[in-house]
Amino acid sequence: MHETDNEIENETENTRDKLRMIEWLLVAALLLGSAGLMLLLGIRGPYQTLVWKLGLVTLGGFVGYRLDRAAYRDRITLNSPPPIMIRRAIIMAACIGGLALGV
Repeated sequence: MHETDNEIENETENTRDKLRMIEWLLVAALLLGSAGLMLLLGIRGPYQTLVWKLGLVTLGGFVGYRLDRAAYRDRITLNSPPPIMIRRAIIMAACIGGLALGV
């Protein structure tokens, strides 16, 4: 019985982990879709650029988080060592900068 409970708990944890930060991916999709719609409607200029760049920055944050989680498989909490927190911040900043600059 305990093995079944552990399996269920592990499956629940895996599902929660996969859905972590999914709301930021949805926000990025909404922003990028809005920018595309603005382009189709002929709304160009600073507003369309702003919405597009916000979408890219948001997507970069999501991608950076997922890359760090996939590469190192550790969770960061308030009790995590500072070098681990700095590592994730650097990875996320690199992804955000790369997408925002169009690299």
